[in-house]
Amino acid sequence: MWRSCTDHEQNLGSGRCNVNGELDQTCAITEPYTGAGIGYSRLETGTLSTTGGVASESGASSDNFAWSLSAGLAMSVTSNAAVDVNYRFTDLGEFKQAGTTEFDNLMVHEFRAGLRYSF
Repeated sequence: MWRSCTDHEQNLGSGRCNVNGELDQTCAITEPYTGAGIGYSRLETGTLSTTGGVASESGASSDNFAWSLSAGLAMSVTSNAAVDVNYRFTDLGEFKQAGTTEFDNLMVHEFRAGLRYSF
């Protein structure tokens, strides 16, 4: 949700589908890797409303090219399990609503941690 100092409220929803690839470099117990992806994003907003409930702009949707870059490190804890920490940057594209509201270069910054298990 986005809020401005004039007390407008706006919801922005997004969905994306990416194809990603990773390049691993296996060391003793650590495995650094980098990745990149390309895909599609769909951005949607509802009606922009003010404090009094008066609609000032109707909602809209946009289909965009999306891309991402990532880097991480997996650290082995057993022969089958590793702790994984990584960062991923995703660019979802631009979006303009029916009125004057614009969202330029919507980006996602993700810091993630997880557990990998190999069978």
